[in-house]
Amino acid sequence: MATSGTQLRFFLVVHAATGKSALAGPKCTRHCKINSNTPTSSSYEQRGQRSSDDNESSHENESSHENEVQHAEKLSQKRVSILGLFREPFLRRNITVCLLAISAQRLTGFPAIFVYSTEIFRMCGLAKEISSYGSVALAGLQVLVAILGSLLLDKVGRRPVLLTGLFGCALCTLAMVTFAALSGFNICTECRYGNLVALMFFMIFFVIGPASVPYLLPAEMFGLTSRQSASALVLVVSLALSTIITAVFPIMQVYLMEWTFTIFSAITLVLALFLSVTLTETKGESFLEIQKKLEDNFLGN
Repeated sequence: MATSGTQLRFFLVVHAATGKSALAGPKCTRHCKINSNTPTSSSYEQRGQRSSDDNESSHENESSHENEVQHAEKLSQKRVSILGLFREPFLRRNITVCLLAISAQRLTGFPAIFVYSTEIFRMCGLAKEISSYGSVALAGLQVLVAILGSLLLDKVGRRPVLLTGLFGCALCTLAMVTFAALSGFNICTECRYGNLVALMFFMIFFVIGPASVPYLLPAEMFGLTSRQSASALVLVVSLALSTIITAVFPIMQVYLMEWTFTIFSAITLVLALFLSVTLTETKGESFLEIQKKLEDNFLGN
């Protein structure tokens, strides 16, 4: 009986232990499965990082594709030749304005004044020493006024600076003619010193506006396909006019004498009036805004 009782207790202990394990086993298994299937915060971060990387790579691919398309379009666009500038009406109007500006700059008489400044002073009755000092003063004045002109371009604008410079140059050359005539006819011998003052003011007006603005206009008025041709044409016209004026000026002095600069003054006034009507202001505007304004002016809006 004792033995059977002992066996009975051992059986109950073993059964209880196995029962708890059996009950605990499936519950632990289900809990582990639930925990294993539940996403953790680290998995969310990894998925978010992967999605953001995918988005960035897709955006980079799209932007690179767009850049390739734009580059291909630029390469496919045919560059406009110098003759082509005159075939298309819109480009023809713009290049006409640029050529008027560079012609007005050269025909102020600046090439002749720059090359023959000493002879001009002596022709007006100044002594040789004073004439030499006057030429040196003109060269130094150009440097000082150029700094001021670069500041005024962005603050005041291209159009006002250019027109003010052209009208100022025309008035100064008229003053030179007047002083030369008065001193030449012995009406006012002291008026010969007025030529030096008039030439100084001429240089101030010229350097402030006409010296630089005509070379800036092609870059602002023409697109990528026609800008190079427009700039080249403006430069060629500038050099050609400078050569012609420098070669012809001594002959003009022989026949016209003190009235030589009357021709330069009259031409400058006429061209300045044309530019006051046709030239568009471009201060503080982007290239697209400038093109829109030029198109509106071309269409008469």
